[in-house]
Amino acid sequence: MSLVFGILGVVLLPILAPFALWQASKAEKLGKSATAGKVLGWIGVVFLAVGVVFFLLFLIGLAASGGGY
Repeated sequence: MSLVFGILGVVLLPILAPFALWQASKAEKLGKSATAGKVLGWIGVVFLAVGVVFFLLFLIGLAASGGGY
């Protein structure tokens, strides 16, 4: 599951990346290897953080311009 969430978090929806990390930690507690899911999860988390920063900068720029077109 961590690999599936990791792939979806990188390719489609970065909001799923933390779930990849969560599933990877659960798998490692059970003695399973989840390296790929963990790596993809962290890459997705970085994409999510960058997206949030750009969204906030967009909102700040929109507010600074007066909200007009």
